[in-house]
Amino acid sequence: MKIKELKNGKYELNGSTIPNDIQNTDYQKIQEWIKSGGEYEKFDYLKEAKDNKLTQLEAFVLSKKTEKYTSHLAPEIIDGSRIGAEVKFYWHVDSIPNSNLTPESVLSKCNMDYVSCMNFAKKTSTDYASEKTIYDNCIKQKIVPYSTTIVKKDAEGKDKEQAGVVNIFPIAFSVADHIQSREINNNKLLKIKEIQINACKSVEEVESIKFE
Repeated sequence: MKIKELKNGKYELNGSTIPNDIQNTDYQKIQEWIKSGGEYEKFDYLKEAKDNKLTQLEAFVLSKKTEKYTSHLAPEIIDGSRIGAEVKFYWHVDSIPNSNLTPESVLSKCNMDYVSCMNFAKKTSTDYASEKTIYDNCIKQKIVPYSTTIVKKDAEGKDKEQAGVVNIFPIAFSVADHIQSREINNNKLLKIKEIQINACKSVEEVESIKFE
């Protein structure tokens, strides 16, 4: 007989699943076989625990990679053209992997024009200080709208979320750098936890592993 132990007290006998039922004649035969010292393939609870934990890890890391980002501030665009004060906003990560994220990809929906700002500053400046000032002013004038959820203070001074548009252009480099760093750190976490899980010697050890 070829017997394989399944989960929840079930068995596989010669390719057929046998229920955990003491009235079942095949189940009775299997129990007699085991009691007499017959060989059978035991269910690998440790492997199941590791597989489940690795699946949970992958889901956890993906959720961290795609978590909306709110730490940056950007100028609000009011009524389609007027530039207002800086506001907190959500940057939505909808593309994985992000490890190759660049300012160009952040601004992929728009016309990026850092080069023209740099060229203009070099042509019209007289020294490094004036070149930097002209460049900074040029950057501030570039408008790249990003529709998202913004966070503003209400009449009571409390944060309130609402639909809005911000100018993403001035902070494209810093947003790209943050998301890229976050991607790298999450990849490191994934590898470290994979090694820890695979090295476990018991189900209890696997279940004790935390991701945060």
